[in-house]
Amino acid sequence: AHNFPLDLAAIEAPKNV
Repeated sequence: AHNFPLDLAAIEAPKNV
């Protein structure tokens, strides 16, 4: 979203679990 690196880290990681 706004902070894409943090947003992706927060979304991509749990999503891929």
